[in-house]
Amino acid sequence: METRFGYVAVIGPTNAGKSTLLNLMTGAPIASVSHKVQTTDRCIYGINTFKQSQIAFIDTPGFFVPKKRTSGQASLMRHITYGADESDLVLVVVDGQKPIDETFLSFIKDCMKCPAILCINKVDDVRNKEELLPLIAAYAQYDIFAKIFLISALKDKGVQDVLQDIGSRLPSGPWMYDKDSMTTLSGKELAAEVLRGAIFSRFNQELPYTTSVKVKKWTRSDDNEVHLEVDIFVLHESQKKVLVGEKGAGVSFVRKQSERRLGSILGVPVHALLRVLVKR
Repeated sequence: METRFGYVAVIGPTNAGKSTLLNLMTGAPIASVSHKVQTTDRCIYGINTFKQSQIAFIDTPGFFVPKKRTSGQASLMRHITYGADESDLVLVVVDGQKPIDETFLSFIKDCMKCPAILCINKVDDVRNKEELLPLIAAYAQYDIFAKIFLISALKDKGVQDVLQDIGSRLPSGPWMYDKDSMTTLSGKELAAEVLRGAIFSRFNQELPYTTSVKVKKWTRSDDNEVHLEVDIFVLHESQKKVLVGEKGAGVSFVRKQSERRLGSILGVPVHALLRVLVKR
């Protein structure tokens, strides 16, 4: 039976739900998810093997218009463009509860070199779907998208239809990864991504993007348990106090949530030793 394989870039404005959708489509919390915009700061590859098709999703940073141009913001935009350039298909995700962002759509039109489909996300709170017809018509008039879907990544509504459509559009060819693969990230990269998600899910307002994670050691014991040694870097002593929390409650939350999430991906117990360091 004919198989299909292709790369699909997931692109959208900040907080449109791209990482939530990727995690749902790959079946594991691969990409960081929090209410903080720009939690994803690089391209992440997630894999879904759906019927005869294998899809390698590229989760890109959220699109935004910077108040002033910096090297960090320029780097994020290059990640988005790279994701589109390397793909066979672009999956654009937008928030169905927000108006059209014309700057974003112009960017998509300029950087697109392959077909694109649109997912209007977060429509679960809209009881009368007819209210979305003007929004659908507004996106359709840009003549960018081969197809438009209404979905809820949070509640897994309409996502299977999207996967079916993507699979039918991919080029014919052999699969590039094992059937059970969920990501191309290494163990250390995956652990760092999960830890970032745990940090920002708890300290969404208190900690800036400059908070970084470095997995120094990853070992698997004889009884098939993963042990991690991780350094978390913040810029100021005050940020360290926030992250550590009273009697270590903050960093304990991050550790437990990370161990649970990473364990669900790897299918083995995970134990993490975290250190919070100040590095200007």
